Amino acid sequence: MKIIFLRLWPEDIRLKVRIFMEFPVGFYMIVLMKILGILFFVCSVMLAVWAFFIEPSLLHVRFYKVSCPSLGGMRLVFASDFHFGRTHSKRAEKIVAEINRQKADVVLLGGDYLKGHKPESFMPVGDIARALGKIRAPGGVFGVLGNHDLFTDKDRLIEAFRREGINLLQNENRFVSVGKRGFYVAGIEDMYTQRPNLKKTLPETEYPVILLSHEPDIYRDVPEKVLLTLSGHMHGGQLRLPFFGALIVPSPMGRKYAQGYFEENGKKMIVSSGLGTSLLPFRLNAVPEIVVVDFE
Repeated sequence: MKIIFLRLWPEDIRLKVRIFMEFPVGFYMIVLMKILGILFFVCSVMLAVWAFFIEPSLLHVRFYKVSCPSLGGMRLVFASDFHFGRTHSKRAEKIVAEINRQKADVVLLGGDYLKGHKPESFMPVGDIARALGKIRAPGGVFGVLGNHDLFTDKDRLIEAFRREGINLLQNENRFVSVGKRGFYVAGIEDMYTQRPNLKKTLPETEYPVILLSHEPDIYRDVPEKVLLTLSGHMHGGQLRLPFFGALIVPSPMGRKYAQGYFEENGKKMIVSSGLGTSLLPFRLNAVPEIVVVDFE
């Protein structure tokens, strides 16, 4: 059948086919390996361009619904791990604009406003405070410090934020009221660079309590009376591979709480993948995000 089929082709094509079939199998394996090598190189370059230049500049809004009848209809926005560098003023404007677009009743910030460990690597503290000071929420803007924020004068940062109407909580809490709905927002100090005190942080109250903790590692110690814990720090792993998950996980608990919604033993927690980058300036399958929580 093959011979009859070949006879139907023009003579020049039949000649080329015969020459092709006479080459040893090893020759075609070498050609195939070269083609695969070129494809691998091209894909690697495209992946690097995406991870270093495109994905870190994206901004995703992730929505969650949490049941709490007393806060029904209330919306809060949570944003964390900004890591503002010297050249990130436009990025800061974009983030603030997106936060304001959500029309939240309350905005909560999870820390790590600074990038790097040295003053020359991060945006001046006053500029960061002024940028985030443009966030608008009728119930107010509250936050905590992250581990990177301790590489500058902590008191100067807290004061700069306070002047812009942002309350940074350190083992303390505030009552937040929006209309007839109210809750306590509690902010605990960073687990690895400060002195967190959960007992001092949480109020004795019948009102709902929302806990801000830069790291999710506090989750196992949080009592059930806390309605919701909000954390960051993990960057969603920053680099996530298919079938493997997060690669960069700065937590003794590993990838368990890298990103997402968790509910265990009656306790709820949301871990944001954050907005900036740390250590290496890339993200892959860990798109920067703002978290929106709607209570129902």
